[in-house]
Amino acid sequence: MMKKIVVAGFAMALAANTVAFSGGMGRRPADRSPISTVPPFTSITMIQPGAPINPFNANGLPKIGMDLLPLAFFKQTTNPDNPAAYWPALAQRWKLNRAGSVLTVWLRAAKWSNGTPITAADVKTSWAIRFVLGTAQGYYLSQVKVLGPREIQFVEVPGTHYNMFLDSMLSQIIVPAAEYGHLLPKHIWTVIKESEYTGHNPAAQKTAAKAQTELTQLDKTVTTFAPATDIASGPFVLTGVNPGEVVFKKNPHFYGQATIHVSEVVLRNNTGGPSDWSYMIDGINQATGGIPLNVLEQAKKTPGNVFYRVHVYGLAGIAFGEHHYPYNLLPVRQAFAYLLNRKSIQHVANPVSGTPAHYLDGMIDSETNKVLTVRQRSALQPYAYNPAKAAAILRKAGFRKTKRGQWLMPNGKPWTLTLYAPAGYPAWVSAVEIIARELTGFGIRAKFATPELATYFADQVAGTYPVSMAFGQEGPEAYYTWSPYYGTADGYKTVGSQLVRVNPGTPNGENWIDFPTTVNVKGVGKVSPGVLTNALERTSNSQTIKATMVKLALLTNQYVPFIPLWDNLQTGFINQRQYTKFPLKNSQVMEGAAGYFPPVGLWMMLGYIRPR
Repeated sequence: MMKKIVVAGFAMALAANTVAFSGGMGRRPADRSPISTVPPFTSITMIQPGAPINPFNANGLPKIGMDLLPLAFFKQTTNPDNPAAYWPALAQRWKLNRAGSVLTVWLRAAKWSNGTPITAADVKTSWAIRFVLGTAQGYYLSQVKVLGPREIQFVEVPGTHYNMFLDSMLSQIIVPAAEYGHLLPKHIWTVIKESEYTGHNPAAQKTAAKAQTELTQLDKTVTTFAPATDIASGPFVLTGVNPGEVVFKKNPHFYGQATIHVSEVVLRNNTGGPSDWSYMIDGINQATGGIPLNVLEQAKKTPGNVFYRVHVYGLAGIAFGEHHYPYNLLPVRQAFAYLLNRKSIQHVANPVSGTPAHYLDGMIDSETNKVLTVRQRSALQPYAYNPAKAAAILRKAGFRKTKRGQWLMPNGKPWTLTLYAPAGYPAWVSAVEIIARELTGFGIRAKFATPELATYFADQVAGTYPVSMAFGQEGPEAYYTWSPYYGTADGYKTVGSQLVRVNPGTPNGENWIDFPTTVNVKGVGKVSPGVLTNALERTSNSQTIKATMVKLALLTNQYVPFIPLWDNLQTGFINQRQYTKFPLKNSQVMEGAAGYFPPVGLWMMLGYIRPR
């Protein structure tokens, strides 16, 4: 079965890979020697004990920008077809044809950390693996052609147009064919082609089913592969790992030696909350998101610490699993919108790294102001905090309150609720604790649960939770704005070139929101949100994109499948006691567009960060 994987968990990826850094003021573990006169550059990441050095493993240790590179780094601008929107990495240059369907890439003369050249064959093998994993199909990729030792071409599926085709081809990391090629059969591209058949010929259908089974089996082979050593393309090579940290040494064969002024990088294990905060207070590191005020004030006193806040394209709020009764009822979700005091929740749960959400339309407020006109914004329901309004909506929908103050659902049963947030997200945990208390006071018996981070998102995707904390808008691009609500999370994926939808509970499906396929929107008419969201991937017409976003904003505001609590800010401390020349200006990260926090390895590739 082919899977569609988008930039899910954009904010999670930031927290895992791009959190920042200091000049290594802590103790050096005994297994790392000799001690250099320049301390290691220290940052944080998430380490899963026993995870292989394999980027295709869900917990794999390689880190983009450190030891493995893409063809280019996207700057997170609003125009992905603009070549200036990228920092070249393994690609020296590229050319997209006028139709946006054929991308030709010329690699720079780069080498792997073992001294062997990086070639087009490495790129093709990397994409064969993505076909095995089911991601390449989601990018509407049809063919990968090697035109020369360092020239390769990507061809889109005929008759399609994917708006993020250029970005998807350039932004994927490349692995060495010599290390990963043996995992694939020699006839892998024949298997890939056979698996994509969607016609009605019985023999071809049987062949396609067999090919898809083979790809599924290869998926496990690839994701469980554990290389003995790290063969790197980036500025560093992974040389050591333990449950507490990963150690990287400078790659002697990296093509950009002149820009790298750091000889060793240590990534400490981020277990969330208190450990993250202790790194920050000690001047070892920073924490992103959910910094308590007392921790903020303590960290500001640490010598060398510089605090920053960066607006990012992300929301945090509660999402409803609408296959769970009564959250499939619109009045229930609208009542919740009136019951949640967003300003108060943000102020208590995330006072440093968030701003209260004003518009409940699926976008961060700054994006709403850019996309919607004044008149369109005035048509949005603000859902100002109003428990009396919530009660009236519920009564009209058949809910009733007992003399003891307990709400009963239309089926006569007492209304009870468990809200979920992952243990590793302190701000989210605080939010559900506050919400549970407010709901209980209103007459809904609510409690909260905090599953371990390792299982939380898997259980959420499986549709286990009726109401849970979730990420909203994942980027400035139109598709990624709406996909958290009406894309993969709502069961939509691409098989071949066809959009299909899976039901909640379907194996390998991710329909945990289960929003209606078609709804009527005031002032717009009948709308199919999944179809509209999918169409945003295939159009580059700015007027069409904006008109579609307006429809989806009005729809989201009316049907509230997701209630944003706050717009995210990336916050933290950069410690400059041992290292200097960070890309800062007025305590703001200045490289790239607002809302993008580049991987620290990329900063070094751009010439930033030097020992004092």
